[in-house]
Amino acid sequence: MMPDNNLKAVIYCRCSTEEESQQNALVQQVKEAREVVRANGWQLVGEYVELKSGTTTKGRDEYQKLYRDLAEKNFDIVVIKSQDRLMRNVKDWYLFLDRMVNQGKRLYLYIEKKFYTSEDSLITGIKAILAEDYSKELSKKINNAHRHRQTEGTNIILTGNAYGFRKTADKRIELIEEEAKVKRAMYRLCAQGCGCRAIANILYEKGYRNRQGKRISETMIRRIIRNPINKGTVVFNKTHYDFETKQTIQQPPDKWIIHENMVPKTVSDELWGQANAEMNRRRVTGNTAGKYPKGSNPGKYNLSGKMKCGYCEETFYRKFRYNSSGQQVVEWCCSRYLYEGRIDLERARRKNPQAPEDALGCDNIHLNEEKLNTVLEDVCKEYYDTRNDKNVIDSAVELLRRALTSAPAGILEKELQEKLSALESRKNLLMEKLLDGVISDSDFKKKRRDIEEKISRIQEKLKENESKKTLEETVEQRITQIKARLQQDIMRSALVDQMLEDISSIIVFPEYLIIRFEPLHIFELNKEQNKIAAMVSKEKHFSIVVDIKDIFDGKAYIREEKEHIIQRMKEKPDITVKQLAKEMDISLSSCLYRVNTLKKEGLIQFEGKGGHGKWVVLADHSS
Repeated sequence: MMPDNNLKAVIYCRCSTEEESQQNALVQQVKEAREVVRANGWQLVGEYVELKSGTTTKGRDEYQKLYRDLAEKNFDIVVIKSQDRLMRNVKDWYLFLDRMVNQGKRLYLYIEKKFYTSEDSLITGIKAILAEDYSKELSKKINNAHRHRQTEGTNIILTGNAYGFRKTADKRIELIEEEAKVKRAMYRLCAQGCGCRAIANILYEKGYRNRQGKRISETMIRRIIRNPINKGTVVFNKTHYDFETKQTIQQPPDKWIIHENMVPKTVSDELWGQANAEMNRRRVTGNTAGKYPKGSNPGKYNLSGKMKCGYCEETFYRKFRYNSSGQQVVEWCCSRYLYEGRIDLERARRKNPQAPEDALGCDNIHLNEEKLNTVLEDVCKEYYDTRNDKNVIDSAVELLRRALTSAPAGILEKELQEKLSALESRKNLLMEKLLDGVISDSDFKKKRRDIEEKISRIQEKLKENESKKTLEETVEQRITQIKARLQQDIMRSALVDQMLEDISSIIVFPEYLIIRFEPLHIFELNKEQNKIAAMVSKEKHFSIVVDIKDIFDGKAYIREEKEHIIQRMKEKPDITVKQLAKEMDISLSSCLYRVNTLKKEGLIQFEGKGGHGKWVVLADHSS
C-alpha cells in the first residue's frame, strides 16, 4: 500500500474480556495502532481508548464519542485491531457501518491488513453473530463459576473501600480494629434510638472521619448498619447480570446464597438485630424522612445543636426508646452518654475532682421531649410577658437604653461634625504655612499625618453614631412589635418557635436549665462588631434559670424498669433475663444489670442452678 500523507486517521482500542487480566494489553494495543498509522503514512488526528470491555455499546464512553464524531469530525479512516474490538453485538455493528459509510469514512482492520468493503458485509455479519454467541457462552461460564464459588463459600470479594475489613495476603478477611470500633459505635447509637444524622454528628464531634478524611455520611452509616457482613454473615447472589436484557436485576431472597460466620464479627447478632429493628421502626413511624409539620411539636428543629450538657459540655441529641408498654418515648440525651454509656459521676469526681469530664460516660439526665416542650412554653410566657419583672426583652431594652443614653445620637453627631470641620480648617492652614515657608516639608508631613489620623477616627465614630441613630429609631419600634404579638391570637407553639430563634444555648443540669438568649438576635442588631453590638454581645445576664427538679426525674425510667421486672417475675417466675430484655426492648446487658441490682437490694432471688429454677420476689420495689 502506498503511503498517503493527506489521509487523516483515528484509532479505537479496547481490550477483550480475555485480555483484561493482562496489565499491559491495552498499552500494547495502542502502540500497535499508532505504528500502523505511522507505517501507512497517515496523519494521526485522534485516539479513542476504552478502559473497559463490554458486550454492548452502553457504558463505553469512547465508542459513543467515536460514533458521534463519525458525523462531526474531519478524519478519513478508523483504525482498529479486529472486528471484535469495535463491538460484539450484531445490531450495533451494522449501525456503526451504516453511519461510517454514509459519512464517507473507511474502516481499517490492522490484524488482517485490509480495509472493510461492501463485499465483506456478509462475512463480517457472520463474525459478529459468532462473537455475540461467544460472549453469551462466556458470560454463562463466568456466572456459573461465580455461583459455584458463592455456593462453596471459598472466596469473598471485597471492594478496596470495604470499611472495617481488609484481605490478607493468604486471602483471609480480618477486621481493621480502629474502623470496627467506629462501626460498633454506629450500631450502639442506632440501637439506643439515634437516627443516622445524629449518629453522623456524634461521630464527627468525636473526631472520626472516613478514609478520605471527610465526614462519615448518613448514607454510609445506613449502609453499614444494614449490612449483615458486620455480624459475620455474607450474602451472595443478591443481584444478577442478565446478558439478554443487559441489565442488573435484583434477585428474590429465596435465591440468595447465605453463609453465616464466614468473616470475623464486628458486632454481636443481638446488637445487629437491635439496631436494624430500631431502623425498621423509624422507617415505619418516621415516614417523612424526619420532617414533621412545623408547629406540631415545637422545638424539634430549633433545639438541635443548642442543648449542651452542664457536666461534660457535649451536645444533647434527640433519640427514641420504647417503654414496657410498647409506647414510643422521645428524649434528648447527652452525646457522651449515647457514645460511652453512664458512669457513677460522684465516684468519678472523687477520683479526679479537677477533671470529671475525663470519666468515660455521663450521668446527666435525659429530657423527655413532651415535658421539655411544656417547660419551654412556660418560659415563653416569661420571655414575652412584659408584665413580668424577669422578662428578657425588658432586660435587653434596658441594656440598650443604657448604651444609647450616654449621649443621644443627634447631639453626638453635631459634636463630631464640629470637630471634623475644625480639623479640616487646621489641615488647610497647615498647607498655607508650608507654601509661605513658615514650616519645613518634613514638619508639614508629620503634622498632616496626625491631623488625617484624627479625621479618620472621627469618621469612624460618625459611622458608629449612624448605627446608633438607626438603633434609637428601631428599638422602640421593635418593642412595640413584640408587645403587639402578645395581643394577637397566635398559637403558643409559634411563640415558642420564635423564642427558640433568640436562644443561643440551653445548658442542662439535673435540677435546672440555664437558657441563654442572643441579644444581638433579639433586636436584629448588625453582626458587625461596632461598639454597641460588642457591648451587648458581652452581657452575661441575658439568661433564665429554670428549676426542673420536680419535672424531670432522672431515675424514673430506672424505677420503671425495675418495677416491670418484679411484676413479670411475680407473674412468670421461670422467665429468663433474655425474655425480659426482649419484652422491655433493652439490651441484655442492661437487663442483667437491673436484675443483679435488685438481687443486691434484697428484693429478688433465684432458686435453682444452671439456669433451671424460678425467681422469688422477696419485697416489692414500690414499697
